Amino acid sequence: MAFQIKKTHLQLAALFLLALPVFVWIQWQPQTWLNGQLATQGMQGTLHYASVSKSFPGLQLEGVNISAPGMNPLALQSLLLRPAFSTLLSGSPGLFTKADSEGISAESVIAMRDKQLELGDVHLHADAASLSHFDSRLLLLGLSGSLDLQGRMLLQMETALPLDGNIDLNWDKPSSLLLPPGMEKMQLTVNAADAEGAKIWNWKIESTPDIVTGEGKIVAGGADIRQWLLRGKLRTMKGGAEMVLSGTLGAPHLQ
Repeated sequence: MAFQIKKTHLQLAALFLLALPVFVWIQWQPQTWLNGQLATQGMQGTLHYASVSKSFPGLQLEGVNISAPGMNPLALQSLLLRPAFSTLLSGSPGLFTKADSEGISAESVIAMRDKQLELGDVHLHADAASLSHFDSRLLLLGLSGSLDLQGRMLLQMETALPLDGNIDLNWDKPSSLLLPPGMEKMQLTVNAADAEGAKIWNWKIESTPDIVTGEGKIVAGGADIRQWLLRGKLRTMKGGAEMVLSGTLGAPHLQ
């Protein structure tokens, strides 16, 4: 899975966000316009697509591949882009996006404000096993169950670092080689908070029935999410002792 939040992704979002609403949809030739915009921004090698068509009042891309130096290619079956008229009330241009790819569906409203990119009304639904399409190493974890994520996130355009946000993730029928059996559901909440000049994300995890519980903090230190510091305590069985959780998101340690 491509864990890195790349500036290239933000540039693509900003491109569509600023340019899409100003064109007269009826007179617009989507393929000519899209190729011209990618060429103007120097992104012809970043986004590839099999076809593009009008989807009032925006466009629909099929067979999408996004790639850039230093990141794993991202393949999508389809990508829908439409102006988000709800953001006009706040005086900021907005874009509704919806992506589908092999058991995963995600949508969000993207808005730009003062060199910041806001991902609002984020909704993601996925078959946990389908996550291995993005990173084959996840096959080793034996993931199964249904994932539902909701939340929002504010990103800085220049660095792609998250500035604020909250995420709620529900995992129904969770199963993995790393998890104890017998759980009906797991819930993970992540909220941002500033503390002592560093960006701190508070996290809390619990399960039904009460088997896995834990809480702690994440320190966002760069665009590569795998390198963010992880701190906290975790209990993996009812009545068991709490273990110290440390390391990074890409390489957590329990002791």
